Order: sequence, then C-alpha cells, then structure tokens
Amino acid sequence: MVMNSENKEILIRQMQVEDLPQVYKLGLFCFDIWEVPYQAWTVREVAYHFEAEKDHCFVAVFNDKVVGFSLGAETYDVMLDTGQIEWTAVHPDYHGQNLGSRLFETNCNSMIKKGKRRIVTDVTQTNDAARRMVERAGFQIVATVNFWIKEYKA
Repeated sequence: MVMNSENKEILIRQMQVEDLPQVYKLGLFCFDIWEVPYQAWTVREVAYHFEAEKDHCFVAVFNDKVVGFSLGAETYDVMLDTGQIEWTAVHPDYHGQNLGSRLFETNCNSMIKKGKRRIVTDVTQTNDAARRMVERAGFQIVATVNFWIKEYKA
C-alpha cells in the first residue's frame, strides 16, 4: 500500500470488471490519443487486457476511485519468454507518490512469477517522466522505432 499526502492508503490491486470504465476514462485523460502510438487506446483495448491478460492488469485505488493503472501482456509477439507492459498511467493529482513505479513494479513481478525472462515496454520520446520511471526500474533502450505517416485528404 502507498500512503498519500493525507496519510490515507492508496491500494494497488488486481483490476476488477467494475474498474473497466474508470480505467478507460483515466486513459483518455492521461494519454493524447491523437499521438501515435496512443491511438490504440479504446474500450476494446481495455476489455481485451482484462479478458485475456487479467493476471497483468493492476489498478491503484483511493476512496473507491481508480487513480492509476498498469496493463500488460504475458507475451510479446512471438517471444514466449518475454512479457510486455503496454499501458501505465497515474492521474496527475496523484503524481509524485511513486504510484507509477509501484504499478509498473507490481506488473513486472507478476510476469517474473510466470517465468518471464524479459519484459519489454515502450515510451514516447516526449514522455520524460515515464522514461525516468523505466530507467529507474532497470530497463534499457535496445531499439528505437519511428512511426512514418503520410496523410491524405479525405
């Protein structure tokens, strides 16, 4: 558990079906869904993770409100020994309380318990806080991917 500035407990636990709407809305609030690669943030994305990857879906809850989450996948593409943490977010009102790191670490630990030898994640170049978080967790950049887009008039 994490204590907030009012010394009240912020619980980190596995996501439940009742959390789905709050997780989706928090993602909309935290992610710029017009920025690549966040365009994949949809109700379907959240529901998929809950249904197919339930063991790797965690939320931070304060006063029955979801204030952060981390969604992962047990495998990364064809690398069966590699898990992936795909989405982690914390409401800005709760920044500075180490919640993102705690959620990320909880998800990493869930994958290690399942025998994963590696865990991958991705961070956009402009997200300095997330970059620092994954670096503190011991992750290293091994590849840089550029998204190439050509827009056409409709």
